[in-house]
Amino acid sequence: MFKRIICFLCFICLMGSVTAYAATPCASVSESTAVQSIVLLKNGDCLMISAPKVLSVQRGTITGEKHYSYRASDGIIRWTATLTGTFTYNGSTATCTAASCETSVQSGNWSETYNHAYPSGNTAQADVTMVRKVLFITVQTETAHLVLTCDANGNLS
Repeated sequence: MFKRIICFLCFICLMGSVTAYAATPCASVSESTAVQSIVLLKNGDCLMISAPKVLSVQRGTITGEKHYSYRASDGIIRWTATLTGTFTYNGSTATCTAASCETSVQSGNWSETYNHAYPSGNTAQADVTMVRKVLFITVQTETAHLVLTCDANGNLS
């Protein structure tokens, strides 16, 4: 009888570990989503960073954007931040001339508390802080540093 109980408990533990692994939200990102990289957070959530998207190109000037999506451990995207940068380039150097960042909340009690975008050399950068509140009490704070880079030939990364 004791052996059966031990075997049953081992089976339950084994099934629990398999289920927990399969439920990881960032391991099942849609192939149609242009995700460049994923940052796993300590709490099981993740920050998905898209590949840069070119919005416009004119002679020696390019404007592009990069999306950062915060996906909770339940698999639902809670908020996104979009960094937009305008760059000039000439084959030997590139310079960011403008940077902006917009956030949007998709789900939950999230709100933006800080958003600062700025050009720096050949990069557009932004620092964003989002908080989740329950009954007016902050229960979670997430910060993100966003970067969009342009090389001397007008390639975004």
